[in-house]
Amino acid sequence: MSLKPRDVLYFFMTEKNKIFGRLSDGIDKITIPADKGIVGYTFKIKEPVLTNDAYSHPKFLSQVDKSTGYKTRNIITSPIFSSKREVIAVLQLLNKEEDFDEEDKKFMTFFSHYISGFLELSDVFLREDMKLKEVTINE
Repeated sequence: MSLKPRDVLYFFMTEKNKIFGRLSDGIDKITIPADKGIVGYTFKIKEPVLTNDAYSHPKFLSQVDKSTGYKTRNIITSPIFSSKREVIAVLQLLNKEEDFDEEDKKFMTFFSHYISGFLELSDVFLREDMKLKEVTINE
């Protein structure tokens, strides 16, 4: 699988029923309603989605391309589950030079399982860290 730096996006569900994502180069942040786009659809059906013609997919959200100036050709997504089997994120890859295939879907599923524990624990850590009272010592 050959990817370019802007081809990988990570989307996470927030408490406000939105999905936000960061392009892999860390420059842009995208926020969409949780029930929109292929990522929202992946959250809903809890299964990978693969399309090699993004604009023909009924769930494709072309407004993201219009807003970012990016041209999406093909997409593959995979849900990332918590230990309670709740979707906590979706991994999305875009614009593979050749078409995505079933081997890519297997790889995405494997990788999503691989990183799920890390994402779940980091989320728990960040939530607990926000609850702590900060003490600053200036000496």
